[in-house]
Amino acid sequence: MTTATTELLHTLIKIGTEHAERILLKERQRGLMPFYHLVTEQNEHLLVPVKFNNDDEKEVAVAVVKATAVISKAIAMLYVAEAWMLNIKPAATDVATPWHIKRLMENLPRPSQSPDRIEAVQCIATDGRTTINHVMQMVRDKPGGRIIALVPVPEMGGIDTGDGPIKYSGRMISGIIPPPKE
Repeated sequence: MTTATTELLHTLIKIGTEHAERILLKERQRGLMPFYHLVTEQNEHLLVPVKFNNDDEKEVAVAVVKATAVISKAIAMLYVAEAWMLNIKPAATDVATPWHIKRLMENLPRPSQSPDRIEAVQCIATDGRTTINHVMQMVRDKPGGRIIALVPVPEMGGIDTGDGPIKYSGRMISGIIPPPKE
């Protein structure tokens, strides 16, 4: 990962974090509209808000973003959204092979259906090769109440360079920006 790429991805994460803080904490809006921030070869910045109510609409939104990324020749992107997440205990994955981890993930409940879910804001930036994930847990004054803090969750974030143990993937980020050609 080049220094320029590192700086761009970290800048995108900072933009996403500041946006979430402004919308949820300063403006006290009830929710955060998911969006993509695409950066082109010409250093143009395109914001693509997405809205979906179910998995089919989510697939359409991702297809539109992928097409926009291709047409605009995007070289990096940021995805910011609220999310339900699960924190899987390290003991469950310490000695597991990729096959075991995949089976574990397939047998987990959807995070939104789990009593152990974590309500969070996720900021994910990638250039197609390197991915940086920053997660902030949403803290409310009471269940269903207003958000009073966004607390970074470092153990759920990090940098995925493609050659280490961390892997960030999923339909909302995978394939939006193709890996750069060597």
